[in-house]
Amino acid sequence: MNRKILVLLVFVSVTLFGCAKFEPPILKMKADYDPSNQTVTCTVTITDNGGCTNFTEQGGIYSLSSNPSHLDQYSTIEIVEKNSTSMIYEYKVRLPQVDVTYYIRAFVKTNAGTGYSNIIAVKTIE
Repeated sequence: MNRKILVLLVFVSVTLFGCAKFEPPILKMKADYDPSNQTVTCTVTITDNGGCTNFTEQGGIYSLSSNPSHLDQYSTIEIVEKNSTSMIYEYKVRLPQVDVTYYIRAFVKTNAGTGYSNIIAVKTIE
């Protein structure tokens, strides 16, 4: 019994050790739309890592919903990097439909939670 408690305490300590503040990261995103190939290139900067130095996933989300997230069943999620320490990354996506407004947002997952960037609306053209 004592061994199980010790193992549990070690696991919790190791999990929390990587996140001093233990908060989801804060992100800022800029997007450039290229109508010739309907591609959006997003540059994502992690402005506050929330105390975590290792990110389990970094990526982007696009959706027809005005609030894209991992919880939105209509959102398309794309992972750019796994197990990274990069504070800046690029997310590039080709938007499939023309004459539609897409809502784009970046995300970073840590053991403290998922942090999201600002949402940028992009209207595709024919």
